[in-house]
Amino acid sequence: MTEEEIDSADVNPAARAETLPVEAYIRLAQTIEHRSAHHDAV
Repeated sequence: MTEEEIDSADVNPAARAETLPVEAYIRLAQTIEHRSAHHDAV
């Protein structure tokens, strides 16, 4: 996120609520995918 996006998200909690969980979900999904792929390899 750019500083401008962060500033507007601070002003608009709904915008922040939309943006951050998506990033967190993507990270979580990548972590699960990585772990399951590693498990399958073993």
